[in-house]
Amino acid sequence: MSDSRFFHTASVLTNGKVFVAGGSNGVDLNTAELYDPSTGSWTLTKNMSYTRSYLAS
Repeated sequence: MSDSRFFHTASVLTNGKVFVAGGSNGVDLNTAELYDPSTGSWTLTKNMSYTRSYLAS
């Protein structure tokens, strides 16, 4: 993960990857990343238009 974060959202996708978006690391984030558990790697995705934190699941 390129940005440590809390107050984010995470969802398991149908392909088994985990989508993590928003949150805060002291500053609200507009970044999103994909985690691939089969390789243990993180990939940055396109940034969101606005920062988002304190997300409900």
